[in-house]
Amino acid sequence: MRDSAMFEGPEGAKRMSTVKYGLNSFGLLEALGKHPDSFRALFVEIIKPPTARDLRNLFIVTYSIPGGNRRWLENDTICHWFNWLAEVQDGECPSLTVAMVLEFATGATVVPPLGFE
Repeated sequence: MRDSAMFEGPEGAKRMSTVKYGLNSFGLLEALGKHPDSFRALFVEIIKPPTARDLRNLFIVTYSIPGGNRRWLENDTICHWFNWLAEVQDGECPSLTVAMVLEFATGATVVPPLGFE
């Protein structure tokens, strides 16, 4: 927290004091000091590279009526899309990563915590 600009200067010292008071009122300040790694996930976002499954879950497919030629083509296309994503993830396309595919489709290299909606 010391590195954050929010806690610099006289106003920042007051903010830091308030945060410490709040954490101390529940006994968390001491626990944070003794076991910082146990609490890291609560305070620091761990950014993991996107997976093929992450990309699959981003898109909602609106299919045509079942039984028609369009539906068959849509199923075929989605099947190829999922297979290609799996190949990219497995390293079968060495010049690509799933993050690169995500960036091409959305402009972001990671899925935001709240998604894209």
